[in-house]
Amino acid sequence: MRRHYINPGALIEAVISLLFGLKLFWMAYTGQYLLFVTPRMKGYLYFAALVMAVWAFSCFARTGIPEYRQHLNRTLVLLIPLMALQLPYQALGASGNMSYSSQGLVQAGRPGEESGQNEKTDKQAVSGESEAAVTQAADMYTGSSDDGTESLEETQGGNIDETAGAQEDSERIETPPGLDTENRRIVVDDASFYPWLVQLSYYPEMYEGYEIQMHGTVYRDDTLTVGQFGLIRMLMSCCVADLQPCGPLCIWDQAETLSQDEWVTVTGTYHYDEEKGMEIQVLKVEKAEAAEDEYVYPVY
Repeated sequence: MRRHYINPGALIEAVISLLFGLKLFWMAYTGQYLLFVTPRMKGYLYFAALVMAVWAFSCFARTGIPEYRQHLNRTLVLLIPLMALQLPYQALGASGNMSYSSQGLVQAGRPGEESGQNEKTDKQAVSGESEAAVTQAADMYTGSSDDGTESLEETQGGNIDETAGAQEDSERIETPPGLDTENRRIVVDDASFYPWLVQLSYYPEMYEGYEIQMHGTVYRDDTLTVGQFGLIRMLMSCCVADLQPCGPLCIWDQAETLSQDEWVTVTGTYHYDEEKGMEIQVLKVEKAEAAEDEYVYPVY
């Protein structure tokens, strides 16, 4: 009777590859991956899970082929992260993040001043190129009458203004949900936390004095004065390694009664300070449950 040979190296590699692929699929399906990477990585995780499944079946096909030298060391590449992913994880808070400051907090959730200046510079550069084109076109008509040249410059100048206005309209950020202009009130849901930070930072004069309601965690440290706290969410741009706090600075005379990393819903009046950045003059603070997705992500 012929004995069936089982290649232990191929079998172990197949099992580990299959388990790793199943883990990736499960994390993508249940949303657990959001603790480590941004939503745009979901498709890549499904693809990686498929690759692991194909590799596992190819290893199973080799279990009946003898190998006199086993190469089990390469399975550690999958075994170690697989074991690490079995550990209990929870969303990180801002209490251990040293990048927090009343101004930096807002900058983390808004387009920075440098970015704004760059945009202005870009627009100026575009306008400069357009003006140069107009000048060049005018030079082509040097031989014509002065009235004709002036008419050409006026026409081209009007086109530049129209182009610049159209460009500004196209670059305007879409208003997130929750705005009630009639009652001058903004209700920010968890999904719109980051988009509203961007909106309020880009157009602070539009919402000055609006009543605003936001949901986040409390942050306090020595950089904040008495009566100040940060209402923050952790912003993930790429992965868990680049987490940083973002949110407005809140002014409330009972701020000392709040606990670090406590989830609250804040209602107050929006104000933008040129030096301190975004502020909320707090009217009411209510204890709240944690958000379903504790991290926030830039809009992709």
